[in-house]
Amino acid sequence: NNPKVVIKNTGGNTLTKVSIFYSICGGDEVEYIWSGALEYGETEIVELPIGSQSFWDHARYCKLFNVHVDLPNGVQDEYKYNNYAQSEFETPPTYPSNFYIWLRTNSAASQNVVTISDVDDNVIFTRNNMTNNTTYKDTVSLAPGCYKFQITDSGENGLSFFANNEGSGFVRLRKVGGSVVKSFNPNFGDELTQYFTVGYGVDIEDNNGDKKVEIFPNPGTGIYNLEIDGFGAIVEIAVYDAFGKLITKEVKQTSDYFFSTKIDLTTMENGIYFVKITDGRKSSVSQLIKQ
Repeated sequence: NNPKVVIKNTGGNTLTKVSIFYSICGGDEVEYIWSGALEYGETEIVELPIGSQSFWDHARYCKLFNVHVDLPNGVQDEYKYNNYAQSEFETPPTYPSNFYIWLRTNSAASQNVVTISDVDDNVIFTRNNMTNNTTYKDTVSLAPGCYKFQITDSGENGLSFFANNEGSGFVRLRKVGGSVVKSFNPNFGDELTQYFTVGYGVDIEDNNGDKKVEIFPNPGTGIYNLEIDGFGAIVEIAVYDAFGKLITKEVKQTSDYFFSTKIDLTTMENGIYFVKITDGRKSSVSQLIKQ
């Protein structure tokens, strides 16, 4: 969540303060003012705070982190050619909001602890004190956000290791009533960690059948007409950005199973969006382009 940079004082005076500016692919730039005491040639690792998860929204366009420093000790820098850096990063996978942890212990189950933590390191799920050679299926329901899945082994040999006689276990994440989301290597040593997000990716099955969804103009510049036919009397309309983040959601009720409404994206950035229509039984997803 929080990126780290290394700053170095190449000036003749002790560096006591400097402004650090950082952004993602042209997104809003954030300023952090570092303070301390760096002599000539000294370095320090600085962890940059992220005040809102929206900072990462521009990762849907590209995955480049940009940072530059300025105003050392509150004055203009006499040498600015080493003030900028850029690095490429990976985004974590997106998992469904409801899934279950499918775990089979080996014959040393007392060594294992399973946890899920949120972005603030609050543990929201834990499984320990397990029985040897037993299968566990724990259902997890998570709100949109960033999370960390972790399983530790105090014996430092994972759930499966050829050089001992503890047997072989496994750990997987699986959709509720569906396929495997992630299957982990059981030979993970002392710990296995997977960062992931929920609610930042569209993972919806589209079953059109006799349903009809019309969006026009598409592409458009912000205001779109939406016509829906063939759904139930109560319909939920949700709009997501290309990164899977929910933008708007409303519920409509109609007596003749046909109605029209408008989608307003005038305040949103240009790009690709998705409109999900569902009545609880049937659903449809349509792509919408703002330009």
